[in-house]
Amino acid sequence: MLEDISPKQLLEDLSGGNEASAQDLKIIRDVMSQQGLSVGVMNVLVHYVLLKTDMKLSKAYLEKIASHWARKNVKTVRQAMALAKSENNKYQEWSSRAPQRKTSKQEVLPEWFKQRKETPTAKEKKPAVQEETEKEDIAALLQNYSKNKKTNQMANPRD
Repeated sequence: MLEDISPKQLLEDLSGGNEASAQDLKIIRDVMSQQGLSVGVMNVLVHYVLLKTDMKLSKAYLEKIASHWARKNVKTVRQAMALAKSENNKYQEWSSRAPQRKTSKQEVLPEWFKQRKETPTAKEKKPAVQEETEKEDIAALLQNYSKNKKTNQMANPRD
């Protein structure tokens, strides 16, 4: 079937009967003429690219595979289909063998930060008795300040 229909008809069949875009047809025509591919081989290429790219016809991807097939001297539909299957199998094998990368990253903390957490802060070091004494001192200072302020206001009523 791929030998007998045009790339335009193939695109329309794969898109459920919708008309092929002029841009897609131009891409196909350009690649066919640049790489010297037959209509049947081009149909296999278009079908392969559409399957690999979620039904998007990418010019760069199409050109890359077309040039590869031209270097491999692919002339028939059977050769093109065999090469497409072979490349797909290689890709599947490669992706299943490739080690999966761990995406988690461990945060690196400097030594001084770790030591800071280990040693208690100044507030933690103070005994409860010392804290109570400081509070009493502060209260006394405030009381003294309030008395002095009242005394000064009585002496200078204009303030």
